[in-house]
Amino acid sequence: MRKTVISIISAILLIGSFSGAVFFLEDRYAKADDLAGNSQRLTVHIAQDRINFLQQQLWAMEDRVGNDVNRMTVDQRRRYREMKAEKERLERALRSLKQ
Repeated sequence: MRKTVISIISAILLIGSFSGAVFFLEDRYAKADDLAGNSQRLTVHIAQDRINFLQQQLWAMEDRVGNDVNRMTVDQRRRYREMKAEKERLERALRSLKQ
């Protein structure tokens, strides 16, 4: 009688432990999939923030000097072209991420 009770208790504990381990592992890897989706959203958000920052810098430079690139100094012109090229590159990358 005593061996039967111990066997039943052992079986219940074994099944409970196994079920707990399965639920733990399933929950862990389900969260890993969610993190992969969050990583892409974070990349998109960072790219959008950088595009907004570059656009603000371009507008500020245009306000100071005007839209005429020829009126800018050599350093301003170089920086203006670099920012514009980076902005266009980020916009192309962002479009490819969203597809």
